[in-house]
Amino acid sequence: MTEHSDQASGAKEQAAQAEITRLNKIIQVLMDRAENSASMQNSDFGLFQTAVILEDRVRRRTGELEAALRENEKITRALRESEKHNRLLIENSPMCIHEIDMNGRILSMNRAGLEMLGLANECEVLGYLYLDTVSPADRERIADLLSHAYAGKASHFEFQASGSPSKIYKSCFVPIINKQSRVEKLMGITEDITERKRAEEALGITASVFDSSQEGIVITDVNNTFLDVNPAFTRITGYSREEVIGKNPRILTSGRQDNAFYAAMWQSLALNKVWRGEMWNRRKSGEIYAELLSVTVICDENGKVQRYVGVFSDISYIKAHEIALNKAANYDALTGIPNRRLFSDPLLSG
Repeated sequence: MTEHSDQASGAKEQAAQAEITRLNKIIQVLMDRAENSASMQNSDFGLFQTAVILEDRVRRRTGELEAALRENEKITRALRESEKHNRLLIENSPMCIHEIDMNGRILSMNRAGLEMLGLANECEVLGYLYLDTVSPADRERIADLLSHAYAGKASHFEFQASGSPSKIYKSCFVPIINKQSRVEKLMGITEDITERKRAEEALGITASVFDSSQEGIVITDVNNTFLDVNPAFTRITGYSREEVIGKNPRILTSGRQDNAFYAAMWQSLALNKVWRGEMWNRRKSGEIYAELLSVTVICDENGKVQRYVGVFSDISYIKAHEIALNKAANYDALTGIPNRRLFSDPLLSG
């Protein structure tokens, strides 16, 4: 592209210079004739006057051509600077930018693209079939997209590279149209999205665990305000997600734990970033239930608290079973009167 524009600009400059030279010659010839006529006895003064008028017109035209030539030089310099700037942007882009000819061969590739292929020099990839850089499993699909691009249709796609099955790339084909409205080549932009895909996959797994867990999961911000809860939370407490988002977990308080209990819990979270224990909470229905709760502090890379994540399970049935066992062991089954064991054990008799 730069070579063609330079050639066109050079041709215009040469034509302008030739026109200026030609006009200067015309001026000189006319002036010579006028001077010769004026020196002759029977010269016609009108001839000299005509020469002067012509000289003025030619000089004005010459000035216009010279101004056009200077403007053309200015435009040429601006184009060169713009193209230089664009080349620098392409060469230093973190994404692979490449061109593909109408035969599917690579015309150019920037530094990022060479690094993706493990190459050191652009010469190693020039003329290389683009489809050979694609894994065999994706080749047929990409070949179809390549055909559509040659027909003028841009496309976006993901693929794995040949020789690097663990890597995932996102790319596109952009048709480059010439002055005759025909596709003359394709431009491709490719980026490595392997880490992003892994993060998305991990996030998807986490979301699946969050939604399908049989234990209630709550996420609160640094002010201990509900940000999210899972379906098990709703099943256990009776509160829907919409009812608790933006509220404080105090809505679940049963009143069975005193201030000292919560102070100890927050102290453990501040020192150890984790707390685990049993507590009694209240469902939306008003029923009090026992839960086994584990709270973890989530911090950023600087150690600043970002979130609290609580995971709990309803252990009411365990508590009920413990009470039943205690009653069976310490009270008479028929009369309900405490037996000797209850009175003889100082811990049980209180």
